[in-house]
Amino acid sequence: MRCRRCKGLLVKERIYDLYDTQLHLDAWRCVACGDVLDALILRNRVARKAQ
Repeated sequence: MRCRRCKGLLVKERIYDLYDTQLHLDAWRCVACGDVLDALILRNRVARKAQ
C-alpha cells in the first residue's frame, strides 16, 4: 500500500496503550512521513468528504 499524503510505503503496525499493554490497535504507518491510519481515522476522513 502507498501513503495518500506522500506516496511512501505503508507498513502494518500494532500500537499499544502506554498504560495498558493489553489494549492495542492495528494501524498502517508511512515509513516516509509517519502518517498513521487506523479504522477510526479512515472513517472520519470519509465522513468529512461526504459533508
